[in-house]
Amino acid sequence: MKDTIDRTVIGAVGGIMGGLASAISLETFGIFIEKSYPKVMHIALLFIPAGQDHTFGGKLIAYFAQFTIASLLGILYVNIFRLTGRDWATTKGLIFGAATWIIIFGIMGKLLNLPEQGDITVAFILIIGHLIFGVVTSWSVYWLSEKAKL
Repeated sequence: MKDTIDRTVIGAVGGIMGGLASAISLETFGIFIEKSYPKVMHIALLFIPAGQDHTFGGKLIAYFAQFTIASLLGILYVNIFRLTGRDWATTKGLIFGAATWIIIFGIMGKLLNLPEQGDITVAFILIIGHLIFGVVTSWSVYWLSEKAKL
């Protein structure tokens, strides 16, 4: 039972660390490019009316949603990591990040009808952000699992 709780906490923390790295990278890309792109704020559109995603309340909801989703994905990842072993952590993180990009940008983007859906620059920026998420989550889970001796 303790191992299950430890894995859950490690996964949640690892996912949040990956989500933070991803959010920072996406916000940084947003500073350096001229065009609009779907920042982390668009996740708030699942919970609030359109147009309010860039208000203070919308941003709080967006970051809460971002890190909640990241922690849930981290919990999923820690169990994948346990089943597949510790080898190739970076490669597994890249694959996991690419899979989250397909699910979140590809599927959820269509469901939310994001206007940026067909923009190649946005797709490229978001795949980089999701790859960063996957790798940082993987490294975090690996490191935290080593510390906890799981």
